[in-house]
Amino acid sequence: MEKTTNNSHILQVDDLKVRYGAIEAISGVSFGMGRETVAIIGPNGAGKTTLLTTISGILRPVYGTIRYMDKRIEQDPPEKIYRAGLVHITERGKVFSRMSVYENLLMGANGRGRDKDLVSDLDRVFELFPILKSRRGQSAGTLSGGEQQMLALGRAVISRPRLLMLDEPSLGLSPLLVQHIFEYVRVLAQDGLPILLVEQNARQALRVAQRGYVINSGKLILSGTSEELMSNSGVIEAYLGHEE
Repeated sequence: MEKTTNNSHILQVDDLKVRYGAIEAISGVSFGMGRETVAIIGPNGAGKTTLLTTISGILRPVYGTIRYMDKRIEQDPPEKIYRAGLVHITERGKVFSRMSVYENLLMGANGRGRDKDLVSDLDRVFELFPILKSRRGQSAGTLSGGEQQMLALGRAVISRPRLLMLDEPSLGLSPLLVQHIFEYVRVLAQDGLPILLVEQNARQALRVAQRGYVINSGKLILSGTSEELMSNSGVIEAYLGHEE
């Protein structure tokens, strides 16, 4: 269990407990992160998605605190948390399937208005994801899974997040598209965007992150720099495997 009172931390979670009925899905989790990319890895059913959905206000904890920008948010509704700049892209990057790519991107501007910087932000998205520019008038539901994930990321960029949480961005994608998605995540991180990344592809997640946590059975069981975790024999055996 890690606790910190460092005011430089954007996100601080302390002794968090979350239940589904009688089942405790998160058991006393504590961690903090600053302006960095942090990966959370672990097996299926470990509580990774539950942790993100609780931070973003979709679920309510039964105990513990969540501080974002030094303000407690564990009882705030999701829309208030989103308006404060904490943006959560859920599994498979939900898009508005009947709306066009361009309309989906504009949805990211909700809450900020049509300010003068919106055009430059759209240009930035099209620079990051050229395929979205060529398909800007196409219905989002007709895009491939990888393209929809790019659209979800692009919409998040338009919203100007102060912290971006990504839940399994590589889920269901081909190896080539996985490489592309993680390259985009790396670019966003290099631009200075703090990212909390939950990912089943542990090796890719740790390559893009500065630090990581291992979660199992709702508990954080290990933490360290990405290099430390990638060289840990237990992490290699359980989550990384040996590269050929």
